[in-house]
Amino acid sequence: MPRETEAREPGGSGRAAASTVLPGEASPTSALLGADPEAMKSLTSESSEEDLLDKVELRRQWVSQTVEEVQKAIYHLTTKISNRDIRFQAIPYSFTYNGNIKVLAPSQFLVTVPVRGLAGYREAQERCWRYYTLQGTRLPCPLPGPDGLQQWLEVRQFPRSLWLWHEADVNIEGDLVPAKVLQVFRTLVEDAIEACHLSGKVSMLTNGTAVWVAMETSSGPVEIELVPAVEIPTAWSKKARWPRCLTRWPSPERVKCIKSFGFTLLARLNYHWQLSFSQAERVLLEQLDEDGGCRRQCFRALRQLKEDVWCPGNRPVLTSHHLQTVLFWTCEKYPHSKDWQVLSKGLLRLAKKLHRSACPEAAPARRLSDTPSGSTSGLFGSDAGFPPGTEATTAEGFTSAQEREKRRPQVLTGRMETEPWGAGHQPEAQRWSSSPPTTGSPFFRL
Repeated sequence: MPRETEAREPGGSGRAAASTVLPGEASPTSALLGADPEAMKSLTSESSEEDLLDKVELRRQWVSQTVEEVQKAIYHLTTKISNRDIRFQAIPYSFTYNGNIKVLAPSQFLVTVPVRGLAGYREAQERCWRYYTLQGTRLPCPLPGPDGLQQWLEVRQFPRSLWLWHEADVNIEGDLVPAKVLQVFRTLVEDAIEACHLSGKVSMLTNGTAVWVAMETSSGPVEIELVPAVEIPTAWSKKARWPRCLTRWPSPERVKCIKSFGFTLLARLNYHWQLSFSQAERVLLEQLDEDGGCRRQCFRALRQLKEDVWCPGNRPVLTSHHLQTVLFWTCEKYPHSKDWQVLSKGLLRLAKKLHRSACPEAAPARRLSDTPSGSTSGLFGSDAGFPPGTEATTAEGFTSAQEREKRRPQVLTGRMETEPWGAGHQPEAQRWSSSPPTTGSPFFRL
């Protein structure tokens, strides 16, 4: 079974009914997505569907092997880190499924490292202005407040907190500051690579805020973002305004179940913690086809086309998390099993939705640029949009490929800041946001 967070397949690899699609149905999707018509083939025959599904199976086997290698390295690194600093938990090795490892693309991974010593979370009762910088100096004006699915995090929000979280290495004026947490974590990762004798296989990638490592695997190099995570399993964030009114999918019973899984706060930015609902999304995805539909199969086929045709390469513009967001949005519009019985029709529907969501002209609540590449949920947010004048098929921040490479040290998968807010906060125009990418999250914040 695959160990990919975005594509768990508890029901096996059964295939949906194949059907012949008229030649005229092919060109709209090809034209919409700018794909080569010959490459698209538009699923005009049963044999082409079979070929595509065979590629999906080969990808599953290949990615599963890569996940296996990544998981072993992460287990050794996080065990060493936890032994040196008890605030960070080790990620245990799993023979079935590891919820801490998310596959954004075959060569791009997001790994959340749970922290310990913070329990009894409660919502902050009052709004306070912050005037500090990461260097400890005082600002004349307050720092910008959190956007979308982001929030401040005070240590007093946890009645049962380990004394180490009150220390100055991670705490400023009672706030747990993500950038400070990442500074401590980065040092621990660097030391763990040496201590585990992985220097020839794993290396630090950047000197930016986020913690990225490169790893050599049997199938080639991969990039991994390691993110400290505060898990909140006992509450549902008030910022996740979901489900929308009059939405027929999912059912009220399913919504109640999904909310019972809580949420997670990720240290990916400088001052604000990023909300993530990856556990809730995973459960929703696993239960997607209980009515006998082919939604997950359509998602896997769309992902294969994305990787082979629309966004090939090691650092794709669109990740699997973006496609998962499109899948959930489409399920809202087409909630019935009868809409998901034919693979070719479901795939075409998803491809059209992907194009509309990736266009700058799309409705703000259904655009992908603020959808996270992996952490914050594309399901639970809204008001996401591309910056005016940018194209959908560009980089993580939806800039050009050359610009992405120049900014790579500051890329946080879900959000990018041109530089840390050390000398004061930046003007809004200088702060790019693509969140997902986990994270904010255009589905669970509707």
